[in-house]
Amino acid sequence: MVASLRSSMQTSKTLEPSDSETTDPAHTMWTKLHSKFNKQTSVTQTMAQKRIEAHIFTKNARFDTYFDTLNRLRSEANAVGCSISDGDLLSTFFASLPETCLWSFRNMSGSHRKQGQSSNTSPIVPTALAANTLQTDARPPLICHNCKRRGHSKPRCYAPGGGLEGQAPAGWIPPRPAGRFTTAAATSDNTPPGTSTSTAAPIALSTIYDLGSDLEGTTHSPVSRPVVDCLDPRYRGEAPRFLDSQADSVAGNGVPYSHVLISSSNQSIAPTFLDSGASESCVRDKSYFISYIERKAYGRMAADGDSGKFAIEGYGVAKFTVKTQSGNINTFTTAALHTPSFAMNLLPIPAFDAKGFVGSWGRE
Repeated sequence: MVASLRSSMQTSKTLEPSDSETTDPAHTMWTKLHSKFNKQTSVTQTMAQKRIEAHIFTKNARFDTYFDTLNRLRSEANAVGCSISDGDLLSTFFASLPETCLWSFRNMSGSHRKQGQSSNTSPIVPTALAANTLQTDARPPLICHNCKRRGHSKPRCYAPGGGLEGQAPAGWIPPRPAGRFTTAAATSDNTPPGTSTSTAAPIALSTIYDLGSDLEGTTHSPVSRPVVDCLDPRYRGEAPRFLDSQADSVAGNGVPYSHVLISSSNQSIAPTFLDSGASESCVRDKSYFISYIERKAYGRMAADGDSGKFAIEGYGVAKFTVKTQSGNINTFTTAALHTPSFAMNLLPIPAFDAKGFVGSWGRE
């Protein structure tokens, strides 16, 4: 028993710092220990913060592994005196994402804000959709400005007006002639009363959507906007172009137009169709739009002549909830015209192709 006590006393004596005396008060001993072993210096704090900033999310990384390491680095940083909050970690995560991902977060945030304002949800598109299994490239797709097709440029285009016109290989199928949507003029108070509107879906309107990485500044500012700007260049389409060409005449006639956020939705549900011949979305009900510009105009389908005239109340970004073939529910947003005279919503196949979806005709 005496031997064990002596051994314990010798062990405790070796743990005492050499520069402290057993007769020193407790406060004096604690001050000496703190000055010798304290690691909470500005240097260690700076190094801990730099380790967090250097831990970025790569393209092929796993979310669980990334956040486990990020939480461990935060614990180490807080242990040396830093104060790293959850918001700081999220900012680090968003800043490390590629620009092609940030557009989805901004639209998702705007969609959640709209859902909080209204309990009504958008109807599910009755047409079944199957997610494309092909991996899309992060770079913007190459689009020919002559024939609007993907995969080549105008100097290498076989279509009329292209650099290789008349040199197409055997079996080459020319594209459908663009510009079926031939005329668009602004309406005013002096519109003839006999003007008729068509309830048929327009088979015209050509656009290929390129939602590429043109988000300047979003890498350094991951804060989302509550209102989606439908005049943003990422929503490339015929609607902004031909309606903007009528801006002077519309303003001259005193027809107001404004940029508004839709906060309410009606109960009417219009059928939705996919059309391979059209590439511009036409939406019947205003409740589908999450961002909207009121601007009155009218269009005319070349196939129907004067009887094919239809009214356009405005345009913006419409949101649809689509059900994939596997049963998943996804949100699909696209630039669209507001055409209340139509009997249905019209979604173009190329708009789905640009976002990685393939139309599957029929019902499940």
